[in-house]
Amino acid sequence: MTDEEKNIFGNQLRERRNELNLTTQKVALDAEVGESTYKRLEAGDGNPRLDTLVRIAKCLKTDLNSVVPQEHLCKDSGIWQIVRKLLSMDKKKMNKAIKAILAMLDAMSDD
Repeated sequence: MTDEEKNIFGNQLRERRNELNLTTQKVALDAEVGESTYKRLEAGDGNPRLDTLVRIAKCLKTDLNSVVPQEHLCKDSGIWQIVRKLLSMDKKKMNKAIKAILAMLDAMSDD
């Protein structure tokens, strides 16, 4: 993402958090990220992993596309289908699926 896109993303996170009357501490805790990391994202700094974005979106009771336009996530609709499926899972299943996907990708990159 460009700096401008990161700033837009950060503003969208902040606006949604404020709509829900949540603190940065609460979102960070629920999304399992450090509060300083979350604050940097709201400030338009950082490059979060997809699993982090998914957890933040869930904490903000929204879908990933609401905070990050699809075209910035991927150009391939197959990847977006995976993201939507992950978002439909409960937290435990989602984390398990993300770990499995990352392990599979790591194994494939060793080839």
